[in-house]
Amino acid sequence: MSENNYFDRTPFKWSILGFLDESDIEPFDVKVDCYIKSLEAIFDREKGARKERARVLLDGYREASYWLSHKISTGAQGDDRKIAKTWDKERKSGKTNAPSININHSTISGSAIGTIERGTFISEKRDQKETNLKHRRDDEGEITDKKTKLKSPRTEDDNFLDELKDDEDISYERRRRDSTPEDKIKTVNFDEVPSATTTTSLYVPTSPSTPSTPDSTISEEYIIVENRRYSMDYLTGPGVPEWHLNEDSIRWVVDGIDITEICHEYRAVVVKKCESMEVILSATEELILSHIFVFQEQSPLGLCEYFDDELWAELFVEFRRLYPYAPIPDKISNLFLNIVKIPCEEPNQTERQKLARRYLRNFEVITEEEEIIIEMFRELVDNEQSSFTRNYIVEDTHTIRNITPIILKPFFKNNKRITFEGANKMSESSAIAKRRFDPERLGTKPDFTVMTTNPQKHVELFIVEIKPNKTNNALVSEDLVSLGKTMKCAIDKSIKDGADDLVICGMQVIGFLGRAYAMDLRFEGIYRMILIGEFELPRGSTSWGTALQCYQVLNTIRVIVNKGATSYQTAIRMNKKSKSRMMIKPMFHSPTKVQKCKQY
Repeated sequence: MSENNYFDRTPFKWSILGFLDESDIEPFDVKVDCYIKSLEAIFDREKGARKERARVLLDGYREASYWLSHKISTGAQGDDRKIAKTWDKERKSGKTNAPSININHSTISGSAIGTIERGTFISEKRDQKETNLKHRRDDEGEITDKKTKLKSPRTEDDNFLDELKDDEDISYERRRRDSTPEDKIKTVNFDEVPSATTTTSLYVPTSPSTPSTPDSTISEEYIIVENRRYSMDYLTGPGVPEWHLNEDSIRWVVDGIDITEICHEYRAVVVKKCESMEVILSATEELILSHIFVFQEQSPLGLCEYFDDELWAELFVEFRRLYPYAPIPDKISNLFLNIVKIPCEEPNQTERQKLARRYLRNFEVITEEEEIIIEMFRELVDNEQSSFTRNYIVEDTHTIRNITPIILKPFFKNNKRITFEGANKMSESSAIAKRRFDPERLGTKPDFTVMTTNPQKHVELFIVEIKPNKTNNALVSEDLVSLGKTMKCAIDKSIKDGADDLVICGMQVIGFLGRAYAMDLRFEGIYRMILIGEFELPRGSTSWGTALQCYQVLNTIRVIVNKGATSYQTAIRMNKKSKSRMMIKPMFHSPTKVQKCKQY
C-alpha cells in the first residue's frame, strides 16, 4: 500500500504502527520519511480533523511537545520515534508480519542509507531526544482493526427502563471490580478556558497532581499522570456497557453512510477506555456512556475525529435545517442599532441611561419579539455596573443579577402552556429516572427550568446550568454532564408519557458566555445534543452590541419550547403509547472515586 492510499481512511485510524505495517516502501528510513512528509503535507494543505490528526501524530514523532511534558511534570514520555525503532528491531528479529531486511555475511542487500557499526544499523539522521508525549489511540484500546460490519440480526436489547434487570447490572459491576486489569493507563485531560470560539468541555479533576492550565491547548489524547491514589468508576448504575444494534433498528443514515455505526464504534472505544478505572474521561466522553452524543461543529477533537470533513459539515447542514434561526425583523434591527449607538455618543453613565430609557419608553411595541428585546434592554440599562466595581460574584448572585432577568424571564413568561422555576427546584424527570433504580437518589437541581403547566403530567422543556466567572474547570465540565443527563431524562419521561419526537433544549452559561443545545431522539440509542448557538452576554454599555446574537439564540429556543409544550399537551390528552419506547437507553450514574489499597 502506498502512503497516499493509507491516509485516505478516516483520520482517527492513522497511526505510526499502522503505516509501518501496511506500507511496502523500503528501506526503513525511507518508509518513515514518507510517513512524516505525508503528514506534513496534510497539515499544511488541509483543514479540520485531518489537519488536527496530522498535527497530533507529527508531535508524537518530533520533540516539539517537550514543553508540554515538562509543564505537567510528567517527564519525557515514550514517543512515536521510539515506537518506530522498536517496530524495526522486532521486524529484523522476525517478531512482526511486516517485510524484513535480511542481513547475510555482514552485508545488506538493497540501497539502504547508513553504516554498519558492530552489527547495528545506524541512520545518518540525527536522533532527537525522547521527549514527546505519547499520542497513540490505536494501541490504547481503539478497535479500529477489530471493527466488524453487522451482517446478521443480533439478540434484541431490552431497551425500555422499566424492563431492565438490576441483578444483571450489579453482577456485571462486581465482576469488573473483582478483576484487576494487567495494563492500567492513568490519564487526565486538561481543559481550555471557555470562550466564544472554543466549544470543547473537558473533565478536569481538582487534584494537586492535575493543576488547572487555562492556557493549555492539550488535546483529549492520553496524558500519563503518576501516583493517583484513587480510581474512577464510570460504569455505575443502570447503564449498560454493551450496545447491540439490530438490522431492524432505526438507524441514522446520511448520504448512504451509517452514522449510527460510527456512534456505536466511538462509544465502544470510550467504554473500553474506562473499564480499567484508571482514566479521567472528558465531559463529552462521559455523556457518550449514557448514549448522549454532543455535536459541536467547531470542536476539533472527540466525535468529529470519526468523520471526514465533508460528512461532518453535512451533519450540521441537517441540524440547521431542523433548528433554523428566525429572520430578524427590520424594526428590531433598527431598535438594536439605535440603542447601541447611544454609548458611542454619550460617555456619561447617568445621561446614557436617561437617553436609553427615553428611547425604549417611546418605542411602539407591536409584536411579541419587539416586547422581548425591549425588556432585555431595559434590564441591561437598569443593571449597568461600572467596570471599576465589577468583581468576582458567587453563582446565585450571578444568576439572579445578570442571567435570569436579562436573558431568561423576557423569553419564558408564565402562560397557559409553560411555567418557569428558579434555582434549587429538583428536576422531576431526573428524580424519576434515578429513583427507578435507587429510591434514595435525588434528582438534579438546575439553575433555571421551563416546563409544561399540566399539574398531572408535565415535563421540563428547557434546562439551564449557570456558573460565574473564574469557576474551576472541573465544575464547568460537571455542569455540562449534568445538563446533558437531565435533558435525556426529560426526553425519556416525555416518551413514557406518550409524546414522540419532543425536542428538549438546554443552555450552559459560563460567566458571560452562553451555549444553547437542542436534544432529540430520532434514532435508536442516539440522543443528539446539538450546539445550536453561542453568545456573549453584555457586561456593560461597551458590549451592548452582543445583545442581538443573544436575542437570536434565545428566540430560537423559545420557538422550540413553545412548539414542544403544545405537542406534549396534545399527546397526553390522546393518551396513546409512544412509538419511540424501544429507542430509549438507560444511563449511568455519576462516576465514583474508588480508593486504592495501600501497598506495603
